Amino acid sequence: MTKRKNNILVIPLDNRPVCYLLPLQIAEINKNINTLMPPRELLGGLSYIAKVNEILNWIRSIDIKIDAIICSLDTIAYGGLIPSRRIDKDSCKILSDLESYIYEFKNNKALKNAKVYAFSSIMRVSDSNINEEEKLYWDKYGKLIFNYSVAYHKLIEKQINKKELDAIKDQIPEDILKDYLETRERNFLINKKYLNWLEAGLFDELIFSKDDTAQAGLNIIEAEKINTLIKNKNLSSHCKIHTGADEIISSLLIRSIIKENNDTISIYPLYSTANGGNVISRYEDKKISQAVQNHISLAGAKIATSKANADLILLVHTPEQEQNDHALNVYTEQTSPKTIEFCAEVINSSSKPIILADLSSANGSDNLLVEKMLGTENNCFANILGYAGWNTTGNTLGSVISMGLNTYIAKKYDNFNENKLKKTLATRLIDDWAYQANCRQTIRENHQDVNIETIKKCLEPYIQKIQKKTYLPIDKIEVKLPWGRTFETEVQPDLIDE
Repeated sequence: MTKRKNNILVIPLDNRPVCYLLPLQIAEINKNINTLMPPRELLGGLSYIAKVNEILNWIRSIDIKIDAIICSLDTIAYGGLIPSRRIDKDSCKILSDLESYIYEFKNNKALKNAKVYAFSSIMRVSDSNINEEEKLYWDKYGKLIFNYSVAYHKLIEKQINKKELDAIKDQIPEDILKDYLETRERNFLINKKYLNWLEAGLFDELIFSKDDTAQAGLNIIEAEKINTLIKNKNLSSHCKIHTGADEIISSLLIRSIIKENNDTISIYPLYSTANGGNVISRYEDKKISQAVQNHISLAGAKIATSKANADLILLVHTPEQEQNDHALNVYTEQTSPKTIEFCAEVINSSSKPIILADLSSANGSDNLLVEKMLGTENNCFANILGYAGWNTTGNTLGSVISMGLNTYIAKKYDNFNENKLKKTLATRLIDDWAYQANCRQTIRENHQDVNIETIKKCLEPYIQKIQKKTYLPIDKIEVKLPWGRTFETEVQPDLIDE
């Protein structure tokens, strides 16, 4: 049984591979999804903002009926996620421009009846002295501003006294703290305005994302205030606060498909460690079990009460007590061999389709898990509908649940593109395992020049192992450094049988 082609317009957060290419890769697994994105060169990057007017001109040129719009409001309002923390444009001008843009979407003939899924970030507070993604003063005062943010929250909660807050505040120049707080306040006011637009019917659904968060801080205070407004306005069925950011496009894309099909799909989460669901991941403010529930819900699926009545099993590979971090070289926990054996057994013996979320470490795969999967006689990667292990828990969960759900839907309606699933799995293995969990550290430790040939040479033995041990016949790969830094790479593998 086939379903009518879904035309989905996507306005990404920025031009990074996980925001631009990954949603496209996931969508292409289903032949019945036609995804339209602005040309990549129009989107924002690390050091430049999106060309919003040109994006709008591109949208005006669309001449096919659009069923759903997945829209990053940060792109339309500020020019992208990074500019949302940097630009000095005032809130009145931003809101005036935004309102005209959104009304134009609603009145555009091709877009007029499309469902609008919008999302906006609650500005993060980075716990570092790195100004690469922040205002210039972050290199001197970033950690102090983070500490001030946490202390301010704790003062409100009566966990510390005002002297402790003032001791931190006095170390930050008054003009810098003022600028930072005014930028936060501007973004917070704009986020509150979005709730009014949701009430007015300009959006069908609205998500507020908490990007790289902690359990306390100014962003948590703002999230609590927004949540109170959501409840007071009776908007809970159309508006959610969500931990994560880069994966939201993929989640909302699949949510729109499930709603369009009127499908009911249930997922049963299965954790690889006894305490794993209770762990609070790095860069997050919720237990992993709560994150799992939230991401399943955001993608439009339901939590199954048992394996027996589930359509899909989400195998969540978790730490026992504390998540490691490949990017920071923090390794506090070794994965138990029993845990690895458990994962392999689940994958190879399950009568239900499996999605594998690798959360043992932040910023990359668990080497022991991937090596085990590559070493089993039964090809584990041929038995799963999705795999991811990149960056944060939210990033991994959102993308892998979307991948698995779309594969399931595509198979259900006879629209499955197997080669596209293979390519997506190959990309995640090369990026999440080969690069993030291994090559990035090697390159950084050896102080090697950051160049494409160095990365390719480092990736080569891992790619050979993937070719030899999986059903993913990688022919060659294209490698880029999209933001000119080692944190993220862009890998695009070509498969032999494509």
